[in-house]
Amino acid sequence: MYMLKRELPVTHCTVCGGAGYNSRVVDRRCCRTIDGQRCDGTNAGAPNRGDWEECSNCEATGYYRNKECPQCQGVGYLFVRPKEKQAVV
Repeated sequence: MYMLKRELPVTHCTVCGGAGYNSRVVDRRCCRTIDGQRCDGTNAGAPNRGDWEECSNCEATGYYRNKECPQCQGVGYLFVRPKEKQAVV
């Protein structure tokens, strides 16, 4: 059976790493819940193809052996943009 590749995410949480698909939430607080607490991260924009790499485990489908892929948590892609270096003053 052929599985379709997932849509490329456009946001990435600065704390939990959660991927998102709504560019209108860029620079807003992440809405994910971790251990009953709301994540303190911010949704950073990650709209470029170079920000993401296809998950080799699920081949960008989000599924591995008929379950959510454990490597990418069902996103199909892994965030790969390096963190920006702080300017030295």
